[in-house]
Amino acid sequence: MNHQRLIILEIFLFIFAAVLIGRLFYWQVIKHEDFVVVAKTQIENTVFVGAERGRILASDGSVLVANQKAYLMYALLPDIAQLKKESDKNDEDFYKDLSTKLAVPLFLEKKDPVEKISQTQKDEVRDGIRDSIVTQLQQKGLIWVPLARKVGESTKDRIK
Repeated sequence: MNHQRLIILEIFLFIFAAVLIGRLFYWQVIKHEDFVVVAKTQIENTVFVGAERGRILASDGSVLVANQKAYLMYALLPDIAQLKKESDKNDEDFYKDLSTKLAVPLFLEKKDPVEKISQTQKDEVRDGIRDSIVTQLQQKGLIWVPLARKVGESTKDRIK
């Protein structure tokens, strides 16, 4: 009788150990990835703090460097190609008209340095901006091209 109780106890312990080992295997091997994700969400907390850069002041308190928002103006060439298809103009006229529309606000942004030059020199600057835009828009094999760098917020709003 005691021998039979020991066998039953051994079978019970064996089943208990098998269930325990099976459950540990399930958690550690099969459900491993799920627990890794849960663990990362519990310990990692990413907070983005948008800090403004400060001004650089001279010893007398005057501003040496201040913040200024600047944008990159670019063109998506597939969108330009679509506009060109929808237009009834030939390629040269389409690019000329588009570059003229974009060159005016960009020229106005450079107004301060060019106010002191003659009208012919102003025309040369405007034509240079327009030619640069046409050259960029006619590039092949690219998705986007930069048209102007460090564009101010007012110019950005005029172009939009």
